[in-house]
Amino acid sequence: MNIANALKDMKKPDTTQKALFATVEEVTEEGIKIRVDGEEEVRQTYYNSLANVDVKDRVYIQYVSGTILIIGRLMYKKG
Repeated sequence: MNIANALKDMKKPDTTQKALFATVEEVTEEGIKIRVDGEEEVRQTYYNSLANVDVKDRVYIQYVSGTILIIGRLMYKKG
C-alpha cells in the first residue's frame, strides 16, 4: 500500500462532538475530582490535569485512553 492510498483511507475526525466541561470539586496530591456537566454526582476517580486548577474552577475535559484528562480551566473576564 502506498502513502497516497493510506491517506485517502484515513477516517476524518468527528467534528460534531460536543465540548465537555466540568467543575473541579477537590484538588489533592492524588489528583483532581470533578463533577461533569449534566451529572449530579461528583466522580470518585482522581484525574490528571495539564493545567493548574483550583476548587470550583470550570474546566475543559477530554476522554483519552479510557480516562478523563483535564485540558485546562476556563478563563472569565469580569464586568
